[in-house]
Amino acid sequence: MRYPLALLSILAIKLVPLLIFGPISVPDTPGYIAYSDEILSGSAWLGDAGLDKSPLPASAIHMLGYPALISVARACFGQEWRWGIIALQTALSLGAIASLCLLRRPLGLSHRAMLFALIAAATTSSLVLDATLLTDSLNASLIDLAITMLLLVGLSGRSMSASAAFSIGLPIAGAFLLRDAMCYLWLAMLPLLACAVAFPYFKVNTGRAALRRAVVLVVCLLPLFATYTAYSEWNRQRTGTAFVTTIGQLTLLAPLLTAASYDSTIFSGDAPLDQAARLSLGDYDYDDILEINQQLFVSWHQTAPEIARAAYRKYFASWWQHPTAMARAIVANARENQLLLLFRPIDALREYRLWATGAPSDVGRWKSVEGNPWLLPIYLLDRTSKAIAAIIFASFLLLTPWRAWREGRGSLEARVAMAMWLLYLGWYAIYAMVTIETRYMAPLLPYALLFGLANIAWLRHRQLQNANQSRLVCATL
Repeated sequence: MRYPLALLSILAIKLVPLLIFGPISVPDTPGYIAYSDEILSGSAWLGDAGLDKSPLPASAIHMLGYPALISVARACFGQEWRWGIIALQTALSLGAIASLCLLRRPLGLSHRAMLFALIAAATTSSLVLDATLLTDSLNASLIDLAITMLLLVGLSGRSMSASAAFSIGLPIAGAFLLRDAMCYLWLAMLPLLACAVAFPYFKVNTGRAALRRAVVLVVCLLPLFATYTAYSEWNRQRTGTAFVTTIGQLTLLAPLLTAASYDSTIFSGDAPLDQAARLSLGDYDYDDILEINQQLFVSWHQTAPEIARAAYRKYFASWWQHPTAMARAIVANARENQLLLLFRPIDALREYRLWATGAPSDVGRWKSVEGNPWLLPIYLLDRTSKAIAAIIFASFLLLTPWRAWREGRGSLEARVAMAMWLLYLGWYAIYAMVTIETRYMAPLLPYALLFGLANIAWLRHRQLQNANQSRLVCATL
C-alpha cells in the first residue's frame, strides 16, 4: 500500500504546479509546432523537406516523433492539445517511476530508501520536463523503461530471451524517433546490454552459447537499427541525401564557436563554412550560429544537409588541427550542478517558475533570506537537499568501481552496477562532446540515485559485519 500512496503523492506533486502555470512552452516548442503544421496541412512534407525554403527546415532539423504526437493531439483535442501532450508525458513518466519499484529487492534497498528514491526521482528534472512541450520527458521515460528491463534481466542472473530483447529494443527505437542522439547513445548502453545477454557466467561458454548471445544482442538493437535505416532512406527519397536530421548544423557549430573564442584560427580556412563564420562571428553565441547558417544558405546556396555535413567535417577536422581549443570547449561544458542533480526539489521548483513565466526566482538562495528571514527554512531545505544529492552521487561515482574491485567477478550486483556506472559516464561524455544540459541526463538520474543508495547500504552492511567480527574476536580472546 505504501507504494501506491507514494505514486499518488508524486502525481499530486506534479499536478499542483501544472494547474497553476499550465503547459510550458520553450524556445524549441515553435519548431515542433511548425513541423506539425506541415503534417496537418497535407502530405507534401512526405516527399519534400523544404530544403529550398529555409536553412533550417522544420522537417529536416527535427525528428518526426514529437511533431507527429502533437499533430495527433491537435486532431483529437483541438485547442486543448497541449494538455493532451502533457497528460501523456505525465502518465508515461509516472509509469517509468513506478517501474523503479521492481528494482528494490534485486538491489537490496529498504522500503524507506525506495520511497525516498521515488520522491527524489519525481522532483528533479522530471518535475519540469513532464510539464514542458519538449521531447525530453517522453524520451527519458522510454529510455528508463528499457533500462529498468535490462537491469531486471541483468540482476536476475538469467540470460535474456530474444522476445524480451526485442521488447526492450522497442522503447529504445521510440526514444530515437523523439531525439536523434539515440543513434550515438546506444553505444553507452553496450556494457549494460552485455550484462543482460551474457549471464549466466558460470555455464560453459560454448560456441553455440556465444552465438545465441550475439543473436539476442542484435535482436535487442534491431528496432533501433531498422528505424534508423528506414528514416535515413525516407530522407533519401525526399531530398536525394540519406540523413536522419540536420541538427548538426546547430549543435556541432556550438562547440566550434566556443573553441574559436579560444583560438581564432579555427575558421581561417577557405571553405564556405570558414568564410561564413568569419563574416558572422560576434559574441560567439547562438545568434552567430543562426547567422552562419543563413549566410551559407543565401550566399553559398547550401541546403540544410550540406551545411550539416560541412559542420561534421569541420568538427572532426578541428579536433585534429586544434585539439587544445576543442578540449577547452568540452571542458567548458562541465558544470558543478551535475553533482547535485539527484535530489533538488527547491531547484526544480525554481526552474519550473523560470521556464513557465520567464521570471527568475531567488527562493531557496541566501538572497531571499536577506530580504525575508521567514524564507530561512526553505534555504536550509535547499542546502540540505544538495548535501544529500552530493553524498549519494559521490557514493555512485566513487563506491561503484571500488565495490566492483572488492567483490570481483562473483558479485552479480557489482557487475551490473559497474555497467550502469559506465553507461552514466559514457552518456555524459557523448553529450559533452557537443553540449551538455541538465535535462540531457534526466534518463539516468533515477539509476544513479538507486545505485548510490545501494552502495551506501552495502558500505553500512560491511561496517556492521566488520564490527560484529571484531566483537566476536574480542569475545573469543
